[in-house]
Amino acid sequence: MCSRASRVWIAFSSYLTSFFFPPAAGFAAAFFFAAFFLAAIIPSFFSGFASDGPPVRDPCATRTTLGAAPETGGSADVRSKRAIRGGGLLEERSVGGCSLEWAIRRDRQAGETRSPGDPAEPAGGRPPAGGFERSTCRNPTGEVALGPRAPLPIPGSRQAWYLPALRPFRNPALDPTYVSEINRDVKPAAPGEFAPVSLGPILADPPVVLAPMAGITNAPFRRLCRSFGAGLYVSEMITARALVERNAKTMHLAEFDPDESPRSLQLYGVDPHYVGEATKLLVGEDRVDHIDMNFGCPVRKVTRKGGGAAIPAKPRLLESIVRAAVKNAGDIPVTIKFRMGIQDDWMTFLETGRIAEAEGVKAIALHARTAAQLYDGEADWNAIGELKQAVTSIPVFGNGDIWEAYDALRMMRATGCDGVVVGRGCLGRPWLFRDLAAVFAGEAPPDPPKFGEVIETMRTHARLLCEWISERVGIRDFRKHATWYTKGFPGSTKMRDKLIRIDSLAELDAILDEGDPEMEFPPSAMRVKRGKKGGTQKVQLPEGFRNDLQDATPPEAEEPGDGG
Repeated sequence: MCSRASRVWIAFSSYLTSFFFPPAAGFAAAFFFAAFFLAAIIPSFFSGFASDGPPVRDPCATRTTLGAAPETGGSADVRSKRAIRGGGLLEERSVGGCSLEWAIRRDRQAGETRSPGDPAEPAGGRPPAGGFERSTCRNPTGEVALGPRAPLPIPGSRQAWYLPALRPFRNPALDPTYVSEINRDVKPAAPGEFAPVSLGPILADPPVVLAPMAGITNAPFRRLCRSFGAGLYVSEMITARALVERNAKTMHLAEFDPDESPRSLQLYGVDPHYVGEATKLLVGEDRVDHIDMNFGCPVRKVTRKGGGAAIPAKPRLLESIVRAAVKNAGDIPVTIKFRMGIQDDWMTFLETGRIAEAEGVKAIALHARTAAQLYDGEADWNAIGELKQAVTSIPVFGNGDIWEAYDALRMMRATGCDGVVVGRGCLGRPWLFRDLAAVFAGEAPPDPPKFGEVIETMRTHARLLCEWISERVGIRDFRKHATWYTKGFPGSTKMRDKLIRIDSLAELDAILDEGDPEMEFPPSAMRVKRGKKGGTQKVQLPEGFRNDLQDATPPEAEEPGDGG
């Protein structure tokens, strides 16, 4: 039905064109002018679109982030337009040829002053809280859609984050040979089976987190993973004291890509003072949107000084560290990650979970192994279920042995946990996040990539690293990734022998050119363990550590570890 303005314009156009066109053509011409006016002039006049360019941060607008389609590889040309409509923020983006659009409604506190550039309140009062997003991306491989999703109401909050939720449709059924025996009967998620997880103002949909891993989950790796699918991508471990002292290397590691959001950082500290000061710095300088804390590192040089996985064994010390972070974080959500305990006869995870819950932590994650286990054997998912039953007011995430997308669903169904944390399973396989997005959306994941696609992913990863830290350092850092990408492919041993010696991107390209791009991904490689080697340890602790476990005195020094 035409609006009154439309009818007036059509009538006016008919009158105007009668002077220039015969009567038979005048009516058609009027409709032409009316259509042009409605389609082009009116939207441009009222929308207030800015010129093409990257979105700028509006401190009073609800923030939204949207992931690129899998085909873009994270490096596609991104163009965006912004407009204010009815007190909400509308943004359109073109990512790799895909049209993406979402709308956001602001949620403002009563009596809050308007910041410069903030749109005026619409007539009729305060807009509803939360927001929604919608998007459709058509490409040669099918359709990828995002949303629509229900708004997330956050009373009194100024921000609401929506993590990208890639929902692949019409995926070809996964070849059964790529489904391990243990997952043969696992079905994709049913509609509404797994709810998004709220971490304060962050909505994780699907509830998937990239585990912080030292020397691995830097900005280039996070960017690569984000290009494949949805998730909350956490930085590698940042040491609190080095951050407070503004160590140059630490400050670089704590940086995020301009388009990375939410900005999620893992903080490690053993002293409540430095943890509190580091949190103040991160929040006060608007460097993060989420802080995760590491209490799971099992590395000997860390535990022998009473740090890492040893801290939960002293509950009063743990309590004071967590309290310092939460107190200084303000509205920024704090989460913690920890292990089951020191060893089989010294478990700490249930008390750790209760302390976190009492101190205001927004979610907890359990790596279902002890410090003595390191990364050996199988993760004990039963412990995740126990923790979920003991901690009921905040989300519980499970970590350990997520090698295939179906493992995540199997863990959540078996334990009742709210989400999963993915660590070694994505090493050399960042497309695991694409597969996870698919199964949580109720779809079968696609087949793993052929070697040609793996090669292109390797080239992209290596170039991102070299751009981030220099070619000399970046290419050497990529050596370990190269072994993970190629592990399991027939005849790849000789290639890996060359890859672990590369010193330039040119050398990498020359070696990869020798590979067969049509080689299928070997089914036997689906559960090949990458990263940390097997084997257990006797956990090294400070002398007299067990004499007074209620002692809250911080250890003398901080040592960087591996994130646990």
